[in-house]
Amino acid sequence: LKEMPDYYTRLERLEAEAKLTVRGSTVALSGHEVHFDAKQQTAVAALLKDFEANPFAPPSAKACAEAVGSDVFSALKELGQLVAVSDEVVFKRTDYDAMVDAVRGTLEMSPHISLAQVRDQFRTSRKYAQAVLEEMDARRITRREGEGRVLR
Repeated sequence: LKEMPDYYTRLERLEAEAKLTVRGSTVALSGHEVHFDAKQQTAVAALLKDFEANPFAPPSAKACAEAVGSDVFSALKELGQLVAVSDEVVFKRTDYDAMVDAVRGTLEMSPHISLAQVRDQFRTSRKYAQAVLEEMDARRITRREGEGRVLR
C-alpha cells in the first residue's frame, strides 16, 4: 500500500504525456480503440434491438452480460453506449438521456414528481422508474423529498 500513491502519480504522468488514456476504471494506450469481431458485432446488434423493443423496460444487466459476454458488456458501458443505473438495471444511453430530460422537464413545470408518475409516464415498472430516479439523485439532478423528487 505504501507504493499506491506512487502508482497514481505515474499514471497521471503517463496520461499527461499522452501515453495513456484513463476512462473511468479503464486504462488504455493513447489512441486505442475498442473493436468488436464479427461474432461480437452480431451479438451487440441483437442486444441493441432488444433495447429498442422495450426502451424503458430493457434487458437486465445479467441478461446483457449473457447475451454478449461480460467483456463486451463492460466495453459497451465504458464506451457510453449503455448506462448502468444499478446492479440490475441498464439502459441504452439515448433512452436513459430521454428519461432524464423528460423527468427534468416535468419538474420544471411541476414542483415534484413521484415514482408512480415516472412509472406511468414511461409505461414501465417500478423497478426501472426507481433505478432512474435514484441515479438522478446520485447525480444531484434531483433529491428525494417525502414520496417524490424535486429538482436541486
